[in-house]
Amino acid sequence: QSTRPDVMPALQNGRGGGPRRRAQHVLVVAQIAISFLILVAAGLFVRTLNKLHSVQLGYARENILLFSLNARQAGHRDPEIAIFYADLRKRFESIPGVSSATLSQSSIISAGRVGQAIRGAMKIGAVTIQGASVMAAGPRFLTTMQIPILAGREIDDRDQTGSRPVAVISERLARTYFGNENP
Repeated sequence: QSTRPDVMPALQNGRGGGPRRRAQHVLVVAQIAISFLILVAAGLFVRTLNKLHSVQLGYARENILLFSLNARQAGHRDPEIAIFYADLRKRFESIPGVSSATLSQSSIISAGRVGQAIRGAMKIGAVTIQGASVMAAGPRFLTTMQIPILAGREIDDRDQTGSRPVAVISERLARTYFGNENP
């Protein structure tokens, strides 16, 4: 009997700890409230992801592999870099199941921007364009990314350093600066 405490009087009084019991109750209610808020936030996050997935970006995002490679960091020198990248593109295109491979200076969208901003102005024919962004891209870039070509032609193997410069411009830029003319 002496080793067993008598708990019956404490249970019969109905107090069971007083302030301590109230603190535990408050903590349980707070945990439930926080869990509910986290659940609502997770639901909103999933809903936002679903909406983002249905946004048309203007290029393909399925069955596309994007990765970054710096030939200089890999030990290649300037004269051989262009050859290295061209060979790499051809090797990727020869892999079974690969329908197209291309190169670009940067990801199609980097931190919310496309390409690199040009300081000053850029000229296309006689038209001077302020605040443009430029992204160097390899042969079949538009085809590989499944970007529709509304006028003109695709970038291809003819477009090399030293050949006549070519540019791909957006429909919006063409309408703004050239109206109904073909730039």
